[in-house]
This record gives sequence, C-alpha cells and structure tokens, in this order.
Amino acid sequence: MILIYLLFVSFLGYYLSKSLIQYSKSWSGVWARGLAISLALAGFNAMRHGMPRCVEYDDPVRGSCIEYEEAKESGDAGETARRTFFGTAAGGTVGMLLLQRNKRKDGNIPF
Repeated sequence: MILIYLLFVSFLGYYLSKSLIQYSKSWSGVWARGLAISLALAGFNAMRHGMPRCVEYDDPVRGSCIEYEEAKESGDAGETARRTFFGTAAGGTVGMLLLQRNKRKDGNIPF
C-alpha cells in the first residue's frame, strides 16, 4: 500500500514540478516550493486529525449536531503530520528528479 501511495505522490510531484518550473530560477527553487506545499499539507492533516464527524443532526437546516461518531485512535496529530510530510516530500522529490532527467534527455534544460 505504501508503494502505491509513493507512486501516486511521485506522479503528482512530477506534474507539480512541471508547473513550478515557470515560477523558479533553479531546481532548488522548485524543490523549495514543493517543500512548502508538503508542509502545508502536513499542517492541514495535523489540524484535521481528531475532528469529530457528526452522525445525527438536531435540525438538518441549521446543522446542529446531537451525536458524534466514536473516533478510532490511529495515532496522534504529530504522527499523521509526519507521515504526510515525509510521504509527500519523498514522492515530490522523486517526481522532480524524474522531470529533471526527462528534461536533460530531451536537451531542454530550463536552468
């Protein structure tokens, strides 16, 4: 499952790097922008971790919740953020390196 996740993130990292080339002046700039995106995703997942999901509403129009779903503990917010960050940073780096290799092979080196 982890391999499929890393392949998916590498694929996304490849296409994200393709779009970030136009906003950067070097490969390290592309990588730094991808790193910022990984940090943002990790922060979002850390904040979202542990938010209860509403099962039953008092009023469907106003949306006041009267019963929340029982949460299954799957680690803490820090662990979730670390998994997200390292997965997206590793996959994004692989995607960027693949893009760099393809650009060199085509003779179309942007930097």
